[in-house]
Formats: sequence, C-alpha cells, structure tokens
Amino acid sequence: MNKYTVKAENVKPNDCMIIAGISVRVRYCYYHHSSIEHIKGKVTFDLQRFEDELHPLCDKTFMRISMDSDELVEVLRDE
Repeated sequence: MNKYTVKAENVKPNDCMIIAGISVRVRYCYYHHSSIEHIKGKVTFDLQRFEDELHPLCDKTFMRISMDSDELVEVLRDE
C-alpha cells in the first residue's frame, strides 16, 4: 500500500487510514455540498476495522466521521 495525502473530497471507498491509532477502511462516503458560497462542503465516512473482511451483505461499520471537504487526510491505497 502506498501513502497519499489527499483532500477529504477525494477519499474513495476501500482507502485505509489510521484514526485514533486504529487502522480503518472507508466503507461508504457521503458528500454534503452547500449551495451557499461561504459555507464549506462536508464529507462523512463510514469506517470499518481494517482486519474485518469486506462483504457486500454484511456492513461492519463501527465508526462514522465527518470533516470539511477541503481538509487534508493521509490515506493508504493499493495502486
């Protein structure tokens, strides 16, 4: 896996990151755009532990975080 620093709006499902010392994988991304110019957009991520297997019918989300869409985030990707 390679480490990248990207804006929160560019994080993709299956990207991995470390939150509070726990390795997590992004399960879903929700984008909240504002039509008002001076209000920043938000991104919300559903996260699951990196060790938990990915399964299309079993959602093991254990954490949800939200941040500004232009905030920088370090992610690990298989590319």
